[in-house]
Amino acid sequence: MTILHNIQINDALIQGVNLYNLGKINIICGKNNSGKSTLLSSIGNKRFNQGILLDEEIIMSCLVDINQDNSEMKDINEVCDEICGIFKEKIFPFEFDLSFLKEIADKYKLNLRVLYDYFNNKLKTSMVNFSEDKIHIILPQRNLSLKSQITEIKSPNYDGSNIINYLFWFKNIGKSSAYKDVYQKVSDAFREISGGYEFDVVLEGHNNISLNFFYHNSVFMDVESTGLGLRNLLVLVFFSLFPSDSVLLIEEPENH
Repeated sequence: MTILHNIQINDALIQGVNLYNLGKINIICGKNNSGKSTLLSSIGNKRFNQGILLDEEIIMSCLVDINQDNSEMKDINEVCDEICGIFKEKIFPFEFDLSFLKEIADKYKLNLRVLYDYFNNKLKTSMVNFSEDKIHIILPQRNLSLKSQITEIKSPNYDGSNIINYLFWFKNIGKSSAYKDVYQKVSDAFREISGGYEFDVVLEGHNNISLNFFYHNSVFMDVESTGLGLRNLLVLVFFSLFPSDSVLLIEEPENH
């Protein structure tokens, strides 16, 4: 299980806001002018304190692993409750002191080194560090292009404006390519979520491509009449799968 560490907003406008159990895709909804954009901007610009969150599931899995090496540990639920109490709603820095485990080990007659090693390893696998280029904000104003010229793809625009070129290249690349796999996953997820709608990017003329929607292998639909629902869905599905190591912050207005 991959868990994004919790954060504590450190922004002049919204100090003291804690967000727990963030993941790859994080959606914020709310009324207009409720502060959604400010909150996402604070996260996107890294105006927050990062930390470690160990929830009950992680702690219990760690203790179960330890118990396999120490069959005399009978009070696993009690140990879990006690450690959960230590971590509850607290933000720990990445390199924090695990000395509290000595008291736990002494109290429940556990091997301190085993306990420390398991928890230390679990901490490492429970953190996903932000890098400078991996937090991306998707605002409500999306601009998925329906037609485009074929151009070189360098980096995705997170308003969706150049997705059509990515889809075209991914569709027509070699079968063994990881990008071909991305295209197939986007296509499958789009079909499943939309209840049967599909998309295709086709070549029109010498250097022009167009995005088309259709339903259950029917003829292409009039794209201009499909509204924003299918277009927005395609943007969100695409960025949820590519790039694979990015963290998405999605703002959804009240009327979506």
